[in-house]
Amino acid sequence: MADGKETQVQLIKRLKTEISVHKSTEKDLREALRRANVAWEQAFQFIGLLTLDGTMVEVNRAPLNFAGIEKSDIIGKPFWGAPWFSLSEDLQERVRCAFSRAINGEHVRFEEWLRGKRGILRCIDVSMKPVRDELEEIVFVIAEGHDITERKQAEQGRQESEERLQAILDNSPAVIYLKDPQGCYRFINRKFEELFHVERERFLGKTDHDLFEKSVADEFSKHDRAVIKSGEAIQVEEELTYDGNLLSYLSVKFPLHDVDGEAYAVCGISSDITERKKMENAIRESARRVRAINKELEAFAYSVSHDLRAPLRSIDGFSQILLEDYSDVLDATGKDFLARVRASSQKMGQLIDDLLKLSQLTRGEIVKRRVDLSRLAQEVVDELREEQVKQDVEVIIAPGLMAQGDQALLRVVLKNLLGNSWKFTGQDTHARIEFGALPPAEVEEDNEASGTVFFVRDNGAGFDMTFQGKLFGAFQRLHREEEFPGTGIGLATVERIIRRHGGRVWGKGRVGEGATFFFALGV
Repeated sequence: MADGKETQVQLIKRLKTEISVHKSTEKDLREALRRANVAWEQAFQFIGLLTLDGTMVEVNRAPLNFAGIEKSDIIGKPFWGAPWFSLSEDLQERVRCAFSRAINGEHVRFEEWLRGKRGILRCIDVSMKPVRDELEEIVFVIAEGHDITERKQAEQGRQESEERLQAILDNSPAVIYLKDPQGCYRFINRKFEELFHVERERFLGKTDHDLFEKSVADEFSKHDRAVIKSGEAIQVEEELTYDGNLLSYLSVKFPLHDVDGEAYAVCGISSDITERKKMENAIRESARRVRAINKELEAFAYSVSHDLRAPLRSIDGFSQILLEDYSDVLDATGKDFLARVRASSQKMGQLIDDLLKLSQLTRGEIVKRRVDLSRLAQEVVDELREEQVKQDVEVIIAPGLMAQGDQALLRVVLKNLLGNSWKFTGQDTHARIEFGALPPAEVEEDNEASGTVFFVRDNGAGFDMTFQGKLFGAFQRLHREEEFPGTGIGLATVERIIRRHGGRVWGKGRVGEGATFFFALGV
């Protein structure tokens, strides 16, 4: 009896223990279900459970918030009839077809732009996966959705950026390419394709040795290796013969580095300088010819100086002897003839001197520096006053006139212009000469000269503007020598000097009312 009672107590005790364990297990199960429900409801992705006929039997909070609806609005209804698929009937049909594939055992995945609340469209990555029981029978379909709008927008932005970059590169006049460290092309632009008659898709992965002759390819590869080794950009001139034409390119090559600072590619931008090189060669050839011509001119000038001066000196000398030693046997007419011969020979000598001076202006280097034109003009005027003391001329020189040029040559310019004004005001009782610079506001808009415009103005004899085209020609004269003597070489000299400075000279005048000569030295 005692044993039976003890067994009963033990049984009750065991039952209590089992009940306690059961209650604990039940509590743990409820807690696990609670946590699972929290995770289900708080999940960012869209999750729904569908029966085999497509009816929605469970759904978490995310798709409801997306559509702005309650669970009761969708539970018990076809999945493809959900508000987020209401964008079009075609979309609903695509979802229905995807579901059909899922209940046949496929894991279906697709991307669609779905309508959310307030009509906002978002890109959703949708998947449908069949759920099987222990007998491997499909009993449910789980539908999931991930909002990938930002990722798609980023991909679209990146694609648009790549397309813009591709368009820029393809429309560049330069040849642009990318090579890996092994020299294989990874990118070429349209200019590269057009120039070397290759197709981008077929050419990528090839090297310079597949396209160019060995010596050219070796040179290109050497430059690429130098960029990889140094890790710095270089600029080189590269030449190659292609389709029978010698092509010259100025290439800038620079490395591209990965996150570890290692060069993983060489980018090249090659600009066609073929025409520039041809022009440079032509300029060098022209300079060589000019030097040869100048040497010939120097030889000619030497010949003129020596071969013509000797007979002129003889003519002048013997004419003087006749006048001095045989004056008693010459009548007045004979003496007049000899005087004219002497005057003509002396004038011829002066013309030769002026011609030589003019030819010398085309030779020699111009040394430009800052020149005080006001001071030079005053020096020239002082010399003119000493040479012609009888002539009284009012001269006005603007102070502080500065220019950039060759001082010796600019002195010649002022000496000729001021000397001309001095000569052509010689018959005026109130002669006036002015040297100055035009204010910017007074410079004519159609004037081709650049820089400060200087002028020499007088109130002398002037000239007829009809003949202004002859002003700066050698030995061109607009007045009779009896009125104003000279060789007609002064203004030609001025024009030659101003042109060598990159400037321009021109004149304006009116007969009897004076003349003004303008010049600008450029910048």
